Order: sequence, then structure tokens, then C-alpha cells
Amino acid sequence: AQHLFEVSRRSQMSVSIVQPFNVYGPFQRAEFVVPIFCQVAITGENIVVFGDGEQTRCFTYIDDAIQGFMAAFEYESPYEIFNIGSDKETSINMLAEITQKAVPGCHSRIIHREYGKDGVRLQSLEIRRRVPSVEKQRRLLGFEAKTDLITGIRNVIQS
Repeated sequence: AQHLFEVSRRSQMSVSIVQPFNVYGPFQRAEFVVPIFCQVAITGENIVVFGDGEQTRCFTYIDDAIQGFMAAFEYESPYEIFNIGSDKETSINMLAEITQKAVPGCHSRIIHREYGKDGVRLQSLEIRRRVPSVEKQRRLLGFEAKTDLITGIRNVIQS
């Protein structure tokens, strides 16, 4: 990052670095939580939640993330770093419930598995709360993620 700052300063080039947060959407790799939950809900399998499910994430729909990336790309400044994402916290339990609601006729149950058992990672590897600071994206870029989670998940299911 320091090297980019020096290059931008010397060349008078504008540089923006973006750090995306929990971006999801159609055709996402299958090993992430949103596509996993969608796939098992569609097939009627149980939705497996690790631990108590109260760990939180801030999910950002891909179309919103692209708008944030474009705003950062168009921002004229010698050097800035932006978190691009939503700051709306959602527990993994809530994500599972929203996924159930988004899938028509879903019969999946939500079950919990303990950390460190039956192939579930150790609890020490779990991030309990992941929330980006998005004040800078709002203030400098005028960007805010707008797609609510149920709409985004419905878009994933329909793809």
C-alpha cells in the first residue's frame, strides 16, 4: 500500500484500493455460506449452522459492490482505501431463516453443529463479528449498499 501511495504521488495518478466485504450473488463459488444455504434449501436438505449461529456478517449483493467499485474508480484523489460493503449485521441464524423464506416451498430445517466435531472447524478459527466501517464510502463516494438480503438471495436462487 505504501508503494502505491508513493507511485500515485510521483505520477499524479489517482489510486483507490477497495476492500470488499462478504460479497454474494449469482454464480458465486459454491463453498461460501450463501450458495451453500441456497443449494441445500432448494434440495430440501437441512441447513447446517456452525456453533450457536449468532456470529454476524454484513452481506453485500454483487450489484451493490460493483456500484461501490465504480464509485471508487471514479473518485479523484491521490490515494484512498475504501471498505465496500454493507454495515447491516445479520446473524448466520437469520441468514438461514431468510434463505428458508426465499425458497418457495422450502422444507429444510435449520440444525446446529458444534465446533470441532464432525468435520466442523475449530471455534478458534471462527470470526464472531465482521462489520466493516463504511462511513468513508458514504462520505467520500456517496455510496451505500441498497439490496436487502432476501431480494439478493432470491436473485441467487433464480440464477
